[in-house]
Amino acid sequence: MKAEPLLPIGEVSRRTRLSERALRLYEAEGLVSPARSAGGRRAYAMADLRRLQQVQILRRAGYSLSDIRSMLSRRDFDAAEAIALQLDGLRAEQASLARSIGLLEAAQSSLRAGQTLSAEALCDLIRLAERSIEEENWRSALSQYWTDEELQRWQEAWARNAAGQCMTLERDWADLVGRVERAMGKNMPADSEAAFALAREWLLLQQPFIDALPELWPKTVRMYSDMDRWSHLVTPPFSKAVLDYIRAAAAAGRDKGVIPPSKYRLDAEGNAILKEDQT
Repeated sequence: MKAEPLLPIGEVSRRTRLSERALRLYEAEGLVSPARSAGGRRAYAMADLRRLQQVQILRRAGYSLSDIRSMLSRRDFDAAEAIALQLDGLRAEQASLARSIGLLEAAQSSLRAGQTLSAEALCDLIRLAERSIEEENWRSALSQYWTDEELQRWQEAWARNAAGQCMTLERDWADLVGRVERAMGKNMPADSEAAFALAREWLLLQQPFIDALPELWPKTVRMYSDMDRWSHLVTPPFSKAVLDYIRAAAAAGRDKGVIPPSKYRLDAEGNAILKEDQT
């Protein structure tokens, strides 16, 4: 009987577009358990690939890593239902876009007919305009660190690789930032196991942004290190205190070997310096 082919981590990363760091973090969180080759390298079987597919579906549906671990450990886990959750998320994104288009088209029709817009319609348009202003302010903040050409390249890469994750990522970030803030409020040490778990989730959530265009990630790191310079323009997704706490937890976790090493190191000014690639 022909042996089942095993894929090295680099090949799995290439085929799935999951970064090697994300694959290592999934393993650290107990979500996947690849075998090891005679040389100690990770070797992924078909069962591992099925598990990775299930993890990604559940992440898109908005579940935390701990929830996913619990769900996948149950014998009655339904993979078909997990796909249904992914479809629900995509349909919700589609419905949101359709509502925005509908609001604008309705307002346009009313004005062309010489009608006065209702208070409700005006409030709807204000919300849409506020969203546009927020996007413009973000462009202004980003332009301090990225050129127009770099922004364009990143947007194109994001559209190709990760745009469908937007709603899930937004929910995941809000949930994680809230839990980090609560941990800080309880004076949880940054070198505790609970803090390490938060840092691992943080690293996993930021991975799609790294993967979209890796060569621009150091500029993003510098941008958030300089958060005080631009936070008057837009509301950051998290505070500088939260970022500092996560960075301290990640550094302590790496020192203890419970968080995979980073390809980058931070200098004294908050710049991300690329180190030699990790295997």
